Amino acid sequence: MSDIRRVDNRGVLQAGAKDPVPAWLALSTSKAVRQILKAVAHGKREQIVTGHGKLLVLVERFAPWVIRAVAARLAARTRT
Repeated sequence: MSDIRRVDNRGVLQAGAKDPVPAWLALSTSKAVRQILKAVAHGKREQIVTGHGKLLVLVERFAPWVIRAVAARLAARTRT
C-alpha cells in the first residue's frame, strides 16, 4: 500500500496517522501500477482500476439518478 494519504501538506509523512480509506477499498500499489502500465501500453486515455470504481461508473452510466440521490442525502447529512 502507498503512504500517500499519510503525508501532510508540507510533504511530511505522519507515521501515526490512520489511513482514512477502509482496507477493503484499497488497491495495492503494485496491482494499480500493473493495471495503469497495461492501459498506457494499449493507448487507453482512461482506466478504472478498482472494482468499486467500475461499479460506480456503471451506475453513473445506466442509473445516474442513483448517484444524485446518494449525493443529495450525503449533502443533507453534512449540513446538520
